[in-house]
Amino acid sequence: MTTRFRRRTALGALLLLSALALPAAAQAPAQPTPAQAAPAQAAPGGWAPDRPVRVIVPGAPGSGADTAARAVAQRMAEFTRATIVVENQAGGGGVVGILSAARARPDGLTLLAAVSGVLLGPLIDRSLPYDAGRDLAAVSQFHRTAVVLMVTNATPARTLAEFAALVRGAPGQFNMGNFGYGSSSHLISEMIAKRAGGLQWQTVPFQSSPPLIRDMLAGHICCGVSDIGSAREMLRDRMLRPLAVSGAARSEALPEVPTLSEQGVPGLEVAIWQGMFAPAGTPAPILEYWGRAVAHAVRQPELVRLFRDIGAEPVGNTPSEFNAYLGEQRALWQQIVDETGIRIQ
Repeated sequence: MTTRFRRRTALGALLLLSALALPAAAQAPAQPTPAQAAPAQAAPGGWAPDRPVRVIVPGAPGSGADTAARAVAQRMAEFTRATIVVENQAGGGGVVGILSAARARPDGLTLLAAVSGVLLGPLIDRSLPYDAGRDLAAVSQFHRTAVVLMVTNATPARTLAEFAALVRGAPGQFNMGNFGYGSSSHLISEMIAKRAGGLQWQTVPFQSSPPLIRDMLAGHICCGVSDIGSAREMLRDRMLRPLAVSGAARSEALPEVPTLSEQGVPGLEVAIWQGMFAPAGTPAPILEYWGRAVAHAVRQPELVRLFRDIGAEPVGNTPSEFNAYLGEQRALWQQIVDETGIRIQ
């Protein structure tokens, strides 16, 4: 059965990391460093930007995604000696900023700092006027993280198998929270229900992870799927209990928690992430130039700390590696969308 939701409600959920909580010390947006008097440092192939470069963030200033993008842009500017200006273009659940970048000239002077919703959005909303694989070129990934299935301490389950047995014993009686209609949290929870033996629960959507966590702590719902960063403190202090994480490997933020696939629920080796893109058609030497700049930026100790504080791991892959990763993730998400039948209209 196909499930459809209204676009206005769901588009914002696709930009998960925009709402992802950063530590208090990181909330003040970092402004990119202006170029030095010397010209921008050229790539081995000879290309270097000769004008200011825009990094478009498809969301409002002050969000988690914006803060991370500004921190990366600042280190990129220092590494390349280019003038890099972060430009927020909010609207349409991120579509305005994404389209602005996709339609820019592929000359290396416009970049897009986007989250994983840029890939998932067109899969669940076929009316969106862009396709990441067609309209954007991969540069490099900033970081990636996972989602975590968790329960309250009052719920007598310590493994996914024990939780599934509880739900089977009381079909439709458990409330499963997620951080938004059509979000990765929603899709993954529905896939767990299907692949763990046809579990039945009541789906409870929230606007983001923090209110979901608050309702779990208050005892209003027993279980939910959250991004790791928002829940990490509560999990660390044992105020909530993690049962499983998504992804191909265990999260370094929660190394003791097994993956879903380890517990017999395959096909959920998906992640949530943020990365840099350029307009489709941007020449490979330019993509590689900016890819090296991103890789340098995300490996700086202060950015490593920033990302790990939100339960994420820095990546800094090459354009070809990032492009291959996007292809793998797209195939996994497409299968999940097809199997759950979740769509936005």
